[in-house]
Amino acid sequence: MSIYTWFGFLGPAKMPASITDRLNGEVVRALATSFVKERLQGAEFVGSSPQAFSTLVRADMKRWAGVVEAAGIERE
Repeated sequence: MSIYTWFGFLGPAKMPASITDRLNGEVVRALATSFVKERLQGAEFVGSSPQAFSTLVRADMKRWAGVVEAAGIERE
């Protein structure tokens, strides 16, 4: 099993698609700059779509649900 860390931006439910798309575009552009790449050496930048990120988050929630349950971790 591979374990990895990801970072992403999340907004409120039902945020307008125009805002989501604008924020996504700006983040993807920032990740492509040498300024960001030089400061975060060793990181792999994906800059995926909002839909792909949503799929990743949901898959990871499902993937780790058993571990969370076995450890007795509860949401606040």
